[in-house]
Amino acid sequence: MDGFYIVNTEKFFNTITKDLKSSGYEWIGVNKNPTFLECKKQIHGNAKLIIHAFYNDITGKNEIQFGTKRIYRSYQQFKRIKYINDLTEIRNNAKSVAKRDGYNQVIIEDKDGYYSFSRKYDGCCPLWYGRIIEEITI
Repeated sequence: MDGFYIVNTEKFFNTITKDLKSSGYEWIGVNKNPTFLECKKQIHGNAKLIIHAFYNDITGKNEIQFGTKRIYRSYQQFKRIKYINDLTEIRNNAKSVAKRDGYNQVIIEDKDGYYSFSRKYDGCCPLWYGRIIEEITI
């Protein structure tokens, strides 16, 4: 479960933190159970709130902290990391695949609010999976 999670809504924040805590991760810092609103108040209004889950080899624990995309990308070791559930990056990837493969793509939002993309064809996105929110045409 180590990785970066964009949590733009309280629902995502609660889902991700609940899953991480049930997997043995602990928050870093004084407040061991921050809420979405407490975290959001500490970052710039337009910034994307990101939860970073990682193994701390100094303490020997799985830990959780939050920050922003700009903060994490400012660290050399994180410059190349792709963030999951980032609609802008999903859109850019879908555009490059459409150009490379020569097929239209659709961006799908699943029931949990995560984004993915797929080649557009009849039946490419069954209702149980999610809904198509955008089509990328070549």
